[in-house]
Amino acid sequence: MFTKPSSSNAVVLKRSGHSPVTDVSWSPNGDLLVSCCGADTSMLVWDVAMETAVPLRRVAGGGIVFARWSLDASKIFAATSSIIFRVWDTQTWTPERWCARGCRVVAACWGPNDVVLFAAKGEPMVYALSNTGLLNGAKTSKAQPVLDVTKVELPSGDSVGGPILDMCWDKNGRYLAILFEESYLVAVFCTTPLLMQLKITPCCFVCGIEDELPTAMAFQNNFAEDACLTIAWSSGRLQHFPIVYGM
Repeated sequence: MFTKPSSSNAVVLKRSGHSPVTDVSWSPNGDLLVSCCGADTSMLVWDVAMETAVPLRRVAGGGIVFARWSLDASKIFAATSSIIFRVWDTQTWTPERWCARGCRVVAACWGPNDVVLFAAKGEPMVYALSNTGLLNGAKTSKAQPVLDVTKVELPSGDSVGGPILDMCWDKNGRYLAILFEESYLVAVFCTTPLLMQLKITPCCFVCGIEDELPTAMAFQNNFAEDACLTIAWSSGRLQHFPIVYGM
């Protein structure tokens, strides 16, 4: 017999010294959960069914602020509270250590072919890392700048761009959405991998109603058409923004 568990059967995952939790992220197939704590240098990988966790610990860099799984679950991007970030290989559970140029990483998102895009606090620049040779034909020791989003004024008088607050990339690698620290507009870009580079071109802007500010966003993973971006606005409103091109 299968029954719906009551609220009293909720699983509580706790570990001493791992508080406050700043981010949680499920693996794409839902078998593992990663939790992060800005005051803990260990990233915890939970087997939720068994209620057990394995710590992935590296001392340098400080606490882990957030983590992002790659689309095939083979890698995890882990950002610390300092300029250091790591890319973990989930087959061997070994990390590559990287350093951001000036400030800590505030946003990161994975696309197809194990390409990860990221941005540092206070910078209007998107960087990319790839182990597949997409960006420069070979694995590199330096992240590649792929998009400059310096603030500009639109013909309408609105401003968009500047320091990046958050980013998300649809699973097919066709659309990249960006939130900014100093703009109420969400910028959407078209992305296309071309031989040894990643082509990124402007697509559209999404604005809220009256004085709304965008606070969070995500692409729907099972959208049947091109892509659907869901945006949470400061008023509490949720907006679904489908991007569909006719043939």
